Amino acid sequence: MQRTENGGYRFSATDLVNYLGCRHATYLDIRSFTEDLEKAESDETMRLLQRKGLDHEKAYLERLRSEGLDIVEIDRAGGLRERADATRAAMARGVDVIFQAVLYREPWRGDADFLVRCSRSSVLGDYSYEVLDTKLGKKAKPGY
Repeated sequence: MQRTENGGYRFSATDLVNYLGCRHATYLDIRSFTEDLEKAESDETMRLLQRKGLDHEKAYLERLRSEGLDIVEIDRAGGLRERADATRAAMARGVDVIFQAVLYREPWRGDADFLVRCSRSSVLGDYSYEVLDTKLGKKAKPGY
């Protein structure tokens, strides 16, 4: 969840999942914008999982590159609107894969590890995109 320039809120898919799982967590997220709430510190296990997750994501990206796919990587350093515009432009061009895609329409934003082109028709033409997130896990979790 993010606070917008006009005092509103911008939500992500994670915020929606958190709300459905525990409305109080959303209440605390909103309160944290006006109060200094104590947050759990990231421990070594969490940092290790993050590193392993990023390594897994990078390995998957390299596998797609080795397949010769047309891949656009959205620059993480850009602003929200910039990244969303770059994602839309890549989708309009019909590239095979968009890495670190950003979808944005107030009050929602979505970040996807990958958008992968598929043959289902859409407003883009005879193709569309499916979200593919790289998660480390031995089984699928309904929340994802």
